[in-house]
Amino acid sequence: MARIVADASVIVKFFIKEAYTEHALELRDSYIAGRIELLEPTLLPYEVLNAIKYNKAKRFGSEEFKIVIESLYGYEFNLKDIDGETASKAVDLAIRNNITIYDAVYVALAQSTHSELYTADGNLIKAIKLPYVKHIKDFR
Repeated sequence: MARIVADASVIVKFFIKEAYTEHALELRDSYIAGRIELLEPTLLPYEVLNAIKYNKAKRFGSEEFKIVIESLYGYEFNLKDIDGETASKAVDLAIRNNITIYDAVYVALAQSTHSELYTADGNLIKAIKLPYVKHIKDFR
């Protein structure tokens, strides 16, 4: 079974229709069907909730947020605590590639678990230029 890390730019598409949502939902359905394993850093739920809060296309009220929270935890993602070694890799990646620590954590987690990272963030892909960092539109 393929091990995949999907960053918040992908997971937020489970809840908000935007570009590449259909690809994110394909990944979600593959996960639900047991065809892939999703590994996520423990920061994922907070990053997804923050992205939804500041999304300009759709405003969520507190009741909608409760549904999102229940759904996020209902997916039972394999949430990974970031250890010191992975955190060090993330900081190094962030500095060398001029990306956020948040983005670098996903890259470092994928690297340390020998997984592919899927993202909808074209700037991250351009900055990082690693073969295991892929755009969600390429998920199959």
